[in-house]
Amino acid sequence: TLEVSVSRNEVPNQDSSRGNVTIQFSAHLPSSTACFATKPNPCLTISRREPETGKMIIVWESEVVRSSLTAHFASLTIPVKKLCGGNLESELTIEVRSKKTMTGQNTLIGELKTSVNH
Repeated sequence: TLEVSVSRNEVPNQDSSRGNVTIQFSAHLPSSTACFATKPNPCLTISRREPETGKMIIVWESEVVRSSLTAHFASLTIPVKKLCGGNLESELTIEVRSKKTMTGQNTLIGELKTSVNH
């Protein structure tokens, strides 16, 4: 199973779209990941739906952690406006992907859907 641990602080007042959210990510990938010949190079993306177009847009992408089944990513501090458009209930999609270093192609490992308030 895929585990992603998300902790947050500095969440602004419910009525405010101002302020920042700080998030810490770590991903623990199964050692028997059948789709990889070698250890994956995990990276994370956070996407949200753009209200005007309905399309998902990437609002943040992490660094790549090379050849790791347990990835600890740098802490992220992001403005609420950029993360969720100021709507703390807006659905966010967090994807864990393995990035091939030579080609830059990504393979989806897993994803979760959440919001700032959940």
